Amino acid sequence: MADRPLTEKQKRFIEEYQIDGNAARAARAAGYAERYAGRNAHHVVTAPKVAAELELRRRERADRFDVTADGIVAKLATIGFANIADFVTPGPNGEPVFDVFSLDRERTAALSELDVVVPASQEGGAAKRVKLRLPSQRAALTSLARLLGNFKSGTPAAASDEEDDDITFEREYVSPSSDDR
Repeated sequence: MADRPLTEKQKRFIEEYQIDGNAARAARAAGYAERYAGRNAHHVVTAPKVAAELELRRRERADRFDVTADGIVAKLATIGFANIADFVTPGPNGEPVFDVFSLDRERTAALSELDVVVPASQEGGAAKRVKLRLPSQRAALTSLARLLGNFKSGTPAAASDEEDDDITFEREYVSPSSDDR
């Protein structure tokens, strides 16, 4: 009995579970009864053979993409501790200046969006508009704290991961008009 192979439903559950880690959804997609999806999901995901197969696939994926706990912590820390001053400096007149050429790989890893617009008539010239966005530091720091065990089970986190508190910098560069000259 211990050498019994995985059933087709269990195999399908494993495939589905790897998509998003949602056991109830995976149970429904694998053909378990809708009415008992949550209960069945718990039983399936904790079944020794299923749990072992999920762990094997998780390790294989982590190795394939070189994902380590230290790498995840480093990325979350890069996002969580990013500062807009890492990207924007005061110009000669105190106006914010963004120099895309001063960015290095580690600092740009904290950006979720970078949009530099140069009108076609000025290619090779100065950008007319620069927009950069840092992802939610609150979500990154909350995830980092959870990962490092700073939140005990049952203790509410400082903020919901769904909160949208991205930091956006947008600077419009306006050419002086002929009236200003």
